Amino acid sequence: MLGSLASYSVDPERGFLPALDPLVALPHEYAAIDELTGQMPSLLRSRRVRDSLRGLAPVDVDRDRRDDTRRQNTQLSLELCVLTNAWVWGEPTPDLTIPANLAVPVCTLADRLGRRPIVSHASMDLQNWRRVRPDEPLSPDNAELLVGFHGGTDETWFFTATIGVELAA
Repeated sequence: MLGSLASYSVDPERGFLPALDPLVALPHEYAAIDELTGQMPSLLRSRRVRDSLRGLAPVDVDRDRRDDTRRQNTQLSLELCVLTNAWVWGEPTPDLTIPANLAVPVCTLADRLGRRPIVSHASMDLQNWRRVRPDEPLSPDNAELLVGFHGGTDETWFFTATIGVELAA
């Protein structure tokens, strides 16, 4: 027997998009992660990704300080996956030896969310946007990327085009 739409994380109005808009920012205790993901385009251009990530303090992902922990965990997982992906691929020579300050929290959150600890469609496309005009309906024209790698309109459209597909479906 098939379960309900909710048991598959499918919203009747939005499809696989979350029923509530993604968090725009993490709580204050994760400010360093927000800051690093916001700097990602310049870190990649300057090839300073690993130096910047080495200095990241260990992340406590066991805090439950918000009422909406799943949304927080989803956003934190997205940002940590982006940072981890940048660690591996963000410099001329890939480095598959991910430091514990990234590996432990990204794997813990992936297990908690039932996902793999990688940048995926579920994180980069479905959970990685905010409304440009919060008082207007969600659409590809009213969405922008929360976290990206290189920045710019092309990257935003690449990831936010999925919003139109999900809403149409």
